[in-house]
Amino acid sequence: MYPTVLLASSLLSGTKMIEKLSVTFERQVERIHQLLERSPSKVVWNDKIPDPDNPDQPRQIDISIDRDGERVHVECRIHSSPQDVKWIEELIGRRASLRIDVMIAVSSSGFTDGAQKKAAAFDIKLRTLSKLTDNEVLLWVDPAKAWLVFYEFADCQLLIEMDCAALPEPIALTKEDGTAVEWRPLFETIMKMLDDSPELDHEERAFGLDIQSAPILVGGQKPSGMTFRARTRRLKKSVRLTSILQYADPHSKDGTSVYVQKHADDTVEIIRSADQAALVSDSTSAAVPPNSLFHSVLLDFIEPTSVNWVKVVNPQLAMQFDVQIGLIITFCR
Repeated sequence: MYPTVLLASSLLSGTKMIEKLSVTFERQVERIHQLLERSPSKVVWNDKIPDPDNPDQPRQIDISIDRDGERVHVECRIHSSPQDVKWIEELIGRRASLRIDVMIAVSSSGFTDGAQKKAAAFDIKLRTLSKLTDNEVLLWVDPAKAWLVFYEFADCQLLIEMDCAALPEPIALTKEDGTAVEWRPLFETIMKMLDDSPELDHEERAFGLDIQSAPILVGGQKPSGMTFRARTRRLKKSVRLTSILQYADPHSKDGTSVYVQKHADDTVEIIRSADQAALVSDSTSAAVPPNSLFHSVLLDFIEPTSVNWVKVVNPQLAMQFDVQIGLIITFCR
């Protein structure tokens, strides 16, 4: 009986892995269309729409696009073999059944010759999303460069002045509503203030910042003055380009494509189409230097490029930091 149980577990694990790959593939295509579609178009992943002939029955759509009234459906498949004519015939019927205007079929492994001919005859739009070889990257693409920017802090001190002779111990710092102080906004203000200091790329700098207006209570009382002091420098860590994907029409002869650059295990993803680009930043696997805070992503494109939108994945991880702050409280006598 044990081998049977192990086999069932293995099959279940494999099914979940396929589902995860499918979702990853669909979300990648969704992000590409978010760049390609113009306002006021709306792109929705895993959409649910009522069946026109049975409104109580929802129908699942991998990606739906509303182009100011024109309805577009994008169906995706991630397989090891080229997709054949049977899938195209399914999509022809699905387009008619759901009364949509445009159907786009996206394959990770291309299409058979028969599938391409059938799609052309019935106006099914074909797209492929595949990884470029190293030689193709050298021939076709001038990849953008990317860096993660951090600020390193040392000798942090918070100097507090109180209009009282003493406070009951233990002395607690809280927000005005009694909850824990969130220190990240303070450091965000400091980093923004220092963005125009190019010398921080090469040397450490001491600074002081009056933060009396910060909503902080000391032992339940408002301080008469607060100053934050520290030394800091800016760190730029290059993120290695690991792969490039191409999203293209297999029939297109003009070379029009969308390129997706993957840097350092998806820490940075750059989606590019002509002179337009979008950025996705995921700090899940980013290595944050000691005593440092993640600040931003720096991009360098070969040609003038407009970044249309930026998406931060798992921002709570980017917000984490481990910086010690010394506390000095001065009381009136």
